[in-house]
Amino acid sequence: MATGVAADQTQEMVWMSLGHSSRAALRCVAVVALAGIAAACTTDTAPESAPTPSATTTVTTSPTTSAPLPTTTSAVDTSTTELEPGESRTSTTNPAGDQPVDARCVRLADFSTAESWLIVNDGVMGGKSIGEGALNDGVLTFSGVINTDGGGFSSVRGAVDVDVASDATEFRLRVRTDGRRYELQVDDAAVDRDPRVTHYLPLTDAIAGEWSEVVVRSADAEARTFGVPRDASPLEMSSLVSVGIILSDGVDGPFRMDIDHIDACRV
Repeated sequence: MATGVAADQTQEMVWMSLGHSSRAALRCVAVVALAGIAAACTTDTAPESAPTPSATTTVTTSPTTSAPLPTTTSAVDTSTTELEPGESRTSTTNPAGDQPVDARCVRLADFSTAESWLIVNDGVMGGKSIGEGALNDGVLTFSGVINTDGGGFSSVRGAVDVDVASDATEFRLRVRTDGRRYELQVDDAAVDRDPRVTHYLPLTDAIAGEWSEVVVRSADAEARTFGVPRDASPLEMSSLVSVGIILSDGVDGPFRMDIDHIDACRV
């Protein structure tokens, strides 16, 4: 538990190092690269993986900076990525194809492009975790290795650039995980919000190794600052600034999660 709290504290410090103005600027970022992005940190525990296809360009970045991804870059063939023990080797392509958005929902992320998405790891604080993202047919594969020596988290985050109804009360995600404890990570721009506060929602209903829809209620979001729970006003759905996924479970080792979409919905 202590390791998990330390990882939360470290990841919050990294996020805060971006600065309040940078976090707000996420709403209008148009060229932040995701596909193939990995944090610039050194480790001896890098995940074993098959060689990246020669047609794919990998962009390396530090946890607080990013570089534009060439528009001609092909998506990484994620079917060649090393998987968790016991997981079947299958493509991350959505077997059901594109799914329509429920009339009560607005799509926050469909991963059709790499714009406005970035990887944030613990490297800026001396951590050694590795995280990277790859797009394949509208599915984001978020994978890497968590190293709790000096850090212990990896995350992928993107700007919210759509209008969300003020009476929206839940998030719906279609995901496939490896069974680890991932969390939805959300920032809003509520007028009374301390900019250091971020809201978290554990995705505990995800079924390991299978595509599943996970629903989490905004009212259940836990506000934290530097990993410490805070008394804060409820998450304001109509002023969402960013949304993402973070893994900070205090467990060393490889991870992999596939994400098809993230929606904000009215019940």
